[in-house]
Amino acid sequence: MGYWAGAAQQAIVGHMNDSLEQLGIRQPHAWSLFRVGESEGRFTRGEAAKKVAETRPYVDVSVIDGAIGDLVEWGWLAEDQRGRLTLTEAGTTAWKQVTGEVIPGAQTRLRAGVSDEEYVAAIKVLRRMITNVGGDAGFVA
Repeated sequence: MGYWAGAAQQAIVGHMNDSLEQLGIRQPHAWSLFRVGESEGRFTRGEAAKKVAETRPYVDVSVIDGAIGDLVEWGWLAEDQRGRLTLTEAGTTAWKQVTGEVIPGAQTRLRAGVSDEEYVAAIKVLRRMITNVGGDAGFVA
């Protein structure tokens, strides 16, 4: 099971990053865009990274500052004198593409031929196995 869970993780993350590549970004950029977009100018870099950590506890959020730096450099995010981040017009367009097209398309390809019942069963099995060996299966996406 460990092999298959690891192989699935690599394939799924690879697929998501390949899908995001059409916009020239990877997952840390997408997570940052999403969190800044939903914050409506309330988050600094550190606060955005903290929010990503809360919603993606399995990732190394040390990459978020670099991703935000890229997004600022590309003109997708603006950072005011207090360090508050907002989406620019280009960032809003990218955010809409990521959330409205790229991720839904990637998820559709990923779930092709997998019923909702099978998907739920797979998650339940993995969570049970994690719990059985003392891991934290309490995360809810």
